[in-house]
Amino acid sequence: MRCLIAIFCGFLLFACVAPSAYEQGLEARKSGKFQEAIEQFSNAIKEDPNNVEAYIRRGRSYANIKDYSRAIADFNQAIRIDSSNANAYHSRGNSYYRLGDTNKAIADWTQVIALDPTNAKAYSNRSTAYAKQKNYKNATLDAKKACDLGDCETFIDLSDSKLLVE
Repeated sequence: MRCLIAIFCGFLLFACVAPSAYEQGLEARKSGKFQEAIEQFSNAIKEDPNNVEAYIRRGRSYANIKDYSRAIADFNQAIRIDSSNANAYHSRGNSYYRLGDTNKAIADWTQVIALDPTNAKAYSNRSTAYAKQKNYKNATLDAKKACDLGDCETFIDLSDSKLLVE
């Protein structure tokens, strides 16, 4: 709880400000209390139905408990509010991938790359999805790009598996 102390006309004022529902959701999520986080982010959304970050964080909390359909619904709403939010596309791509829909995952990570061409994780994730589809040429291209941007894990995994295409 945040508290303020102020002196006003010779009187000492002491006021405590409770953390917002969004802040409580962040704290619950950080502690691994995903159901509590979902409740707090839901409260934050009631307070401000256009709170993109609350939709994204609630969606990620749903994904943490493997409720990917609800997660995707929240990411869709975040994208409706702000179609330029790369985090919403990235998170939705992660959920599609977890559901086994590599085509939709690739489409979302492609959108992330269009919005943020330096997003190494989007290249890395898309590389993994391409590899799952046995599209090793595109997997290799994306793994190399991710590595150029500082995320070499997928490139090393493909190399170790002898799946790199020259």
